[in-house]
Amino acid sequence: MVKERSKAPRNRVDWNRLDDDARVRIDAVSEETGLAKGTIRNMVSKGEFPAPLPKIGPGPNYWRVGDIRRWLRNNRGKRAANE
Repeated sequence: MVKERSKAPRNRVDWNRLDDDARVRIDAVSEETGLAKGTIRNMVSKGEFPAPLPKIGPGPNYWRVGDIRRWLRNNRGKRAANE
């Protein structure tokens, strides 16, 4: 079962204004997909969700907006069927 996120984000990202090459942190990915952060990490490890960009040094992980948009387009029907 997929765990849905429960907390409201602090800084909402306007995905309509972002280019596909823009980078977003896990909070924004969680907000846009409706998935909890732990679920996203678990799905990444299973190959079921786009992986974050490779890290160059310490700091947070970032995802490409285009990768998340593509995943959403391809998985909306699958998620609705599981609910």
